[in-house]
Amino acid sequence: MGLVFLLSPVQNPWYLIWVVPYLCFFPWRSWVLLTGLLGFYYLDFYFEYQDMKPLIPWIVWIEFTPFYLAFVYEFWVRGRSHETKPH
Repeated sequence: MGLVFLLSPVQNPWYLIWVVPYLCFFPWRSWVLLTGLLGFYYLDFYFEYQDMKPLIPWIVWIEFTPFYLAFVYEFWVRGRSHETKPH
């Protein structure tokens, strides 16, 4: 479900609701971080209303850059921990 959300051409915050129940079973901190960061989505409407359009493209970077950095880090750490375990 997370991959469907990330590969979707439209990533509205309410689409992440399908991923949230799985966080009980797979508690990746990056996904929990994303649930909080998606609140920045609504800044787009505020900046549009305040006629601050040059700031609108930065919203996507603020939303998703910390998530992807945390996700890659977690993925790398989990991969390394599986390599060190004896088979």
